[in-house]
Amino acid sequence: DMMIIRGVNVYPSAIEQILRGFPEVVEYRMTAKKRGQMDELAIEVEDQLGRPKRIAEELQLRLGLHVEVLVAPPLSLPRSEGKGLRFVDQRGGS
Repeated sequence: DMMIIRGVNVYPSAIEQILRGFPEVVEYRMTAKKRGQMDELAIEVEDQLGRPKRIAEELQLRLGLHVEVLVAPPLSLPRSEGKGLRFVDQRGGS
């Protein structure tokens, strides 16, 4: 399913593919939210190396979109094979 964030078409599967390129990322969760009139995307990662800036730079480069990347504590994110637990839409009505 495609989502539009700041006018950019974003596919969660594309984000997953990028994140899987970082072996230190054990699990992740994407959250779409509104800030004023703009949609934003934040990604929480269980990153064993604790270097979210590197991940954010790669997402910016490959998607053309600034994404906030936050490090989550180990084992804090729900485990899932599907997108249901990995994507949270808090935009309300979008």
